[in-house]
Amino acid sequence: MAKKKTNAAPPARTAGAKTSKARLIAGAVLGLLLLALIAFMVWFILDRTNGGTEDFRAFAVSIDGEEVKSTKERRSLLRGEHTVSADYLFGGDYDYTVDIVPVKDTRFNYTVDGRQYPWSDQKELAKAFALKKTEEGFTFTVPANLAAVLAAIYPDAEVVAPKEGELQDPYIYALVISSYNEKTTYTITFGIAVSIDGVETDKPEVQFP
Repeated sequence: MAKKKTNAAPPARTAGAKTSKARLIAGAVLGLLLLALIAFMVWFILDRTNGGTEDFRAFAVSIDGEEVKSTKERRSLLRGEHTVSADYLFGGDYDYTVDIVPVKDTRFNYTVDGRQYPWSDQKELAKAFALKKTEEGFTFTVPANLAAVLAAIYPDAEVVAPKEGELQDPYIYALVISSYNEKTTYTITFGIAVSIDGVETDKPEVQFP
């Protein structure tokens, strides 16, 4: 009597096939992670070099919480206190230098007790802006206008500032911040924001009482 034929069960998947699929998945995940890492590195380098136009900056500066993206900037700053943080991206207890100086190519004179002095020679602006270092960075206070700046430097003298409209460029101050080794120096040229009817705008102009 002939035996009844039965269908054979399909062969079980081998451990080798499972291992190959796992390797493909792991390779794909690793490739995606590598692409993400490369994209992050490109973004990081461009961010720290101002789009590739400057040297790499390991010294980071922020003004009122807003990071300074370029070593040379022009800003208008409102009256009052401003907070600056200065950090090194890779850590380290390093110091830095900071000063407020006249913009070099600004040319005008002011008068103290009847004697004229060139603005470009002024060396005590840090005093007028109450520049003070803190644990996180430093603070400085922007006076109301140029007349107030000069009055803070010469409190016991009769000071005459240029009349409004005589200055060609209101950006006459420079905040200069340098890393400990001076490889990175931020020069932030700024003017004092104008106040119109009690409302402060971000348009810099020299004001006088």
